[in-house]
Amino acid sequence: MKSHPLTRNFYYFGIFFLSLGILTTSFQSLNYLQHGAQIYAVPTLPSWLILTTIMDIVSSSILMKYYYHKKYRLTFFAGIFILSASVIFNVIIYIMTVFRALYSLYTPACIILLLISISFSIILIFSNSGNRPLLKLAGIFELTFGLILLTSVIGNHFFVTLQLKPVFEKINFYTSWLSCIVSALLLSNFVSELRQIKDQTGNLFNFKIIIPALIAIVPLLILGQKMYSKSQFVGFPHPISEKARGIASLFEARNYVNADGDTLRYRFMKPLDYNPENKYPLAVLLHHGGAHGTDNIIQVEGSNAPFFSNYVSKRKYPAFLFIPQCPQNLSWADPAFSKLIFEAIDDLEKQFSVDTKRRYVMGISGGGLGSWYFIGTHPEMFAAAIPMCGGTDPGLSENMTHVAIWAFHGDKDPLAPVSSTRSIIAGIRKAGGHPKYTEFANADHNIGGQVQRIPHLLDWLFAQKKD
Repeated sequence: MKSHPLTRNFYYFGIFFLSLGILTTSFQSLNYLQHGAQIYAVPTLPSWLILTTIMDIVSSSILMKYYYHKKYRLTFFAGIFILSASVIFNVIIYIMTVFRALYSLYTPACIILLLISISFSIILIFSNSGNRPLLKLAGIFELTFGLILLTSVIGNHFFVTLQLKPVFEKINFYTSWLSCIVSALLLSNFVSELRQIKDQTGNLFNFKIIIPALIAIVPLLILGQKMYSKSQFVGFPHPISEKARGIASLFEARNYVNADGDTLRYRFMKPLDYNPENKYPLAVLLHHGGAHGTDNIIQVEGSNAPFFSNYVSKRKYPAFLFIPQCPQNLSWADPAFSKLIFEAIDDLEKQFSVDTKRRYVMGISGGGLGSWYFIGTHPEMFAAAIPMCGGTDPGLSENMTHVAIWAFHGDKDPLAPVSSTRSIIAGIRKAGGHPKYTEFANADHNIGGQVQRIPHLLDWLFAQKKD
């Protein structure tokens, strides 16, 4: 079938969307540099992901039409293959952020996508599309970046330590950002082709380009602004006030350093009138996303530690209080970091008289996610948990059936969807567990005060004991 010549408007259209792709990739990379894995907690991320996926499909479709017209058949079919893989990968991320599921597929899907990308770059270099110098150069850069990212992803998954993790994260960030060079070379190729068209009909300022441009730019600007403003909330620690310092001063500041040299900063409080001859429960209290850092101060106020450490609670429920601090750009659900926490707990239990059948974990927001993750991955460690407005992979639900759970969530939570807690509770009940669940009507994300006012909450918690 005879193909029609590519018009100037086609190239203008392609140049616009390739330029937009460079800008959105740069924006995403900068956001990730500032906030790390916490960016996945931004409530506008799913909408942004949908929009940028549509943009990728449009940009890739333009390139596919170009490859087909130029009779770069192998490149054309390989391009369709990588586009399909990219869309599937974005769908997995969407399901992870919205439904808190498919976490186990992320790394395999990432590796498969990178392998497909590497294969595509080899075809771009060595097939007839490589006759175009800019396309060949784009393929060389894409091959280089693909190999670097593949090595980093595999290393980060299979050989990770907390010391190496920041190195891998920086490699991923800078390589992903530099991958804009590939788009810039493809854009330059379009500019070069445009200059060779003798037909002067068509221009950049016509309705066929302006209307799609506005349709793409306006929602990108709106969502981009919202994502930036929301990410400031989840990504940066709250200021350390004098009140926070005063609260933290009531707890002992401690560090745990493991054999690999990884350091966990935490605050610690012994039971009132501690007697080594007696055994006491251990309460692990996880802070929210605004208390990340290494100051070893702000996490006390950002957790439920003040609730447990007031005089009435200390007198009625003598217990060890363990308040770790999660560093910036890490998550409670990070396997290497959570391993460090469990090592620190083991170290404490060698020093103090802890009742290992009465370990409890409680947290809100990011700490709620951590509470779910801890009992989902290490259910044998905990007798009970109180997760608040958090979520995790519902696939872990069946692991939690023998942990006493009282979960809380607001049904109007704008940051952590209430569906995440509902799905985990449903999964636990389906697997034979009997969790307690309280959902606050018309409540948003800040439900900590309401939870603490629940009658007999601590009576219930400290009554739980492992069989």
